[in-house]
Amino acid sequence: MLVRLFILTFISLSFYLSAQKNKSSAYKLVYEEADKLYSLNDPTSTTDSIALAKFTQSSNEALNNNDFSLFVDALIKIGNIHQTYQRFDSANVYYRKSIVFNQKFLNNDRLSFGNSYRR
Repeated sequence: MLVRLFILTFISLSFYLSAQKNKSSAYKLVYEEADKLYSLNDPTSTTDSIALAKFTQSSNEALNNNDFSLFVDALIKIGNIHQTYQRFDSANVYYRKSIVFNQKFLNNDRLSFGNSYRR
């Protein structure tokens, strides 16, 4: 009986840990979907809008998972999309936030906004 209890506990724990791992990496798949739309040769306002929503979703989850590299990259791309549509105030909010998080958590001195220019 004790062996059965141990086996059931082990199986339950395995399923739980597997689900947690899949949940924590799901935001990376959302980010990849956004990045594909972002990188289209002929993006439209519709594809940009979807990419913006997916970058926003993935950036929130990346922050929750302390994935600051993906978080900062998503923020820059969100800023670039806003800049594309001349929403400069919104773009600046995301650029500044990315700089703050980069300096605080990544200290990546190679972070370049000039190379991120879109279209």
